[in-house]
Amino acid sequence: GALTLIGKAGLEVPTEITADTGTIGVRLPDNDQVRALVRGCGGALTATSANPSGQKPARVAPDIERYFGSAVDLIIDDGEAQTDRPSTVVDAGGAEPKLIREGVVAWAEIHELIAHEKAESKQNRER
Repeated sequence: GALTLIGKAGLEVPTEITADTGTIGVRLPDNDQVRALVRGCGGALTATSANPSGQKPARVAPDIERYFGSAVDLIIDDGEAQTDRPSTVVDAGGAEPKLIREGVVAWAEIHELIAHEKAESKQNRER
């Protein structure tokens, strides 16, 4: 989906996946077919973004092919992307979430949800 959360990677996660950062980004696709593919791969699947850093997001499979050429082993074409905006990326590994990139989900909306959860948690502790 529209939100990627970054957190501390477990020791079993290869450094090739974390790029030696010790962190990993996790996102749940909002597409039933993609979720089925992920389940078929054992419940986790890693992939690069569908565009090089700084480039516009790929909207159709030929865009991906132009960006990456033979460096990509497989492109699954499910038609045009539903949005041209990237996912919002939030580093959730620290004491407070930190915005890395604002995309589909507004940072203000995330802040509002966090504030609501904190207030609810405080009320539950006081009971």
